[in-house]
Amino acid sequence: MKEAQVVGESLGAHFRVPIEKRISGAEMVGKHKTSMLQDVEAGKPMEIEGMLGAVIELADVVGVKLLL
Repeated sequence: MKEAQVVGESLGAHFRVPIEKRISGAEMVGKHKTSMLQDVEAGKPMEIEGMLGAVIELADVVGVKLLL
Protein backbone atom coordinates (compact mmCIF):
# COMPACT_ATOMS: atom_id res chain seq x y z
CA MET A 1 0.00 0.00 0.00
CA LYS A 2 2.86 2.37 0.84
CA GLU A 3 4.53 1.80 -2.51
CA ALA A 4 1.29 2.50 -4.37
CA GLN A 5 0.90 5.72 -2.39
CA VAL A 6 4.46 6.78 -3.24
CA VAL A 7 3.73 6.20 -6.93
CA GLY A 8 0.51 8.20 -6.67
CA GLU A 9 2.25 11.05 -4.87
CA SER A 10 4.94 11.08 -7.57
CA LEU A 11 2.12 11.74 -10.02
CA GLY A 12 0.68 14.56 -7.91
CA ALA A 13 -2.03 12.66 -6.03
CA HIS A 14 -2.76 13.66 -2.44
CA PHE A 15 -3.97 11.09 0.07
CA ARG A 16 -6.19 12.52 2.80
CA VAL A 17 -6.45 9.30 4.80
CA PRO A 18 -3.20 7.87 6.19
CA ILE A 19 -2.40 4.22 5.47
CA GLU A 20 -2.66 3.32 9.14
CA LYS A 21 -6.21 4.67 9.28
CA ARG A 22 -7.17 2.76 6.13
CA ILE A 23 -5.85 -0.47 7.63
CA SER A 24 -7.59 0.07 10.96
CA GLY A 25 -10.81 0.83 9.10
CA ALA A 26 -10.50 -2.44 7.22
CA GLU A 27 -9.91 -4.28 10.50
CA MET A 28 -13.18 -2.87 11.86
CA VAL A 29 -15.16 -4.60 9.11
CA GLY A 30 -14.89 -7.81 11.09
CA LYS A 31 -14.74 -11.36 9.88
CA HIS A 32 -15.08 -11.63 6.15
CA LYS A 33 -13.13 -13.07 3.28
CA THR A 34 -11.73 -10.83 0.60
CA SER A 35 -12.48 -11.74 -2.99
CA MET A 36 -8.81 -12.60 -3.50
CA LEU A 37 -8.89 -15.09 -0.60
CA GLN A 38 -12.11 -16.57 -1.95
CA ASP A 39 -10.44 -17.03 -5.35
CA VAL A 40 -7.41 -18.75 -3.79
CA GLU A 41 -9.60 -21.08 -1.76
CA ALA A 42 -11.61 -21.92 -4.88
CA GLY A 43 -8.44 -22.69 -6.83
CA LYS A 44 -8.92 -19.71 -9.12
CA PRO A 45 -6.01 -17.53 -10.23
CA MET A 46 -5.44 -14.34 -8.26
CA GLU A 47 -6.08 -11.10 -10.13
CA ILE A 48 -2.64 -9.66 -9.40
CA GLU A 49 -2.32 -7.92 -12.76
CA GLY A 50 -5.67 -6.23 -12.32
CA MET A 51 -4.77 -4.99 -8.86
CA LEU A 52 -1.12 -4.07 -9.29
CA GLY A 53 -0.43 -3.84 -13.01
CA ALA A 54 -1.12 -0.12 -13.28
CA VAL A 55 0.89 0.66 -10.14
CA ILE A 56 3.89 -1.26 -11.50
CA GLU A 57 3.62 0.42 -14.91
CA LEU A 58 3.28 3.91 -13.42
CA ALA A 59 6.17 3.28 -11.01
CA ASP A 60 8.35 2.61 -14.03
CA VAL A 61 7.14 5.80 -15.71
CA VAL A 62 7.95 8.01 -12.70
CA GLY A 63 11.13 6.13 -11.73
CA VAL A 64 9.93 4.73 -8.40
CA LYS A 65 11.70 1.50 -7.43
CA LEU A 66 9.28 -1.13 -6.15
CA LEU A 67 10.21 -4.00 -3.85
CA LEU A 68 8.60 -6.90 -5.69
